[in-house]
Amino acid sequence: MCWRSGYWDANDAVAGCDGELVSPVMKTIAPALAAAPAIAAEQPVAPAVVAQCEFTLASDSIFSFGKAILSKAAKQEIDKNTIAKLLNCGGAKVILVTGYTDHLGTDAYNRKLSTQRAASVASYLKSKGVNNRIETKGAGAAEPIVTCSNKLSIQKRIACLSPNRRVVIKIQ
Repeated sequence: MCWRSGYWDANDAVAGCDGELVSPVMKTIAPALAAAPAIAAEQPVAPAVVAQCEFTLASDSIFSFGKAILSKAAKQEIDKNTIAKLLNCGGAKVILVTGYTDHLGTDAYNRKLSTQRAASVASYLKSKGVNNRIETKGAGAAEPIVTCSNKLSIQKRIACLSPNRRVVIKIQ
C-alpha cells in the first residue's frame, strides 16, 4: 500500500507507487500565530453560565393511572404554561424529558411506562413547534417524592403515590 502525507512532494516519490508523480495536496505554510492579548491578573474571568430550567408535570393531571396517553388537561397545561416557560428559558440547546412512575408494578413495566410517558410529552412538544433537540428517558420508580404505607388499600395507595408519577422537563 502506498501512502502520502499532506507534505508529499516529487522528491518523496516511491517507484511503483507514484505513477505520474502528481502531488495530491499543495504544500502550504501556516501563517504565524497572533499573540494572545494579555489578561490582567486582577480581572477575573467569569465562567460560562449555562441556563437551566426545570418543570415538573404532575402525572395525575397529565396521564391516567397506568397510561401514557396525554389527557386533554395535560395538553392544556403544556400549552398554557410549559411552552411559555420554554420560550422564557433562553437559547435552550437540549430538552431532556424524563418520565417517572410510582413503585407499583414490576421494574420492567415501570421503565417501559415511564419511557412512554416521556415520549408522549416530547412528541406533543414537537407537534407544537418546539424545534430543539429533545431527548427522552424513562426513570421508572427512581427518585420517589413520597412514600406511602403498604397497609393502605390499593386505591388509597395509588392516590398517595400520585406525586411520584410525573414527567420532568429539563432545559439546558
